[in-house]
Amino acid sequence: RKRRNARGADGRSLALSPAFDADKLTYTATATGTSDTVTASPKQARARVTITHGSKTYPNGAAIKWNSGANKVEIAVEMGVSRRVYTVTVTKS
Repeated sequence: RKRRNARGADGRSLALSPAFDADKLTYTATATGTSDTVTASPKQARARVTITHGSKTYPNGAAIKWNSGANKVEIAVEMGVSRRVYTVTVTKS
């Protein structure tokens, strides 16, 4: 299980809808800035986190620049043979 969080340049977190639940794999959020830092905090410290937006892969905690409209972000969390992929559609208004 993990927490996912994105912070804008103003330091405010983006609100996930629905609220994060490790058993739910699909979320939405709205961004007003041009970029946000995306961080996934796995419950298991040894878990590997991969963040993908478009065709680019980003390290955990990287700033991702949003395009106008809908932006699909995939956050994969891997621990041993277990893998979960969370999808967040961030709409830049």
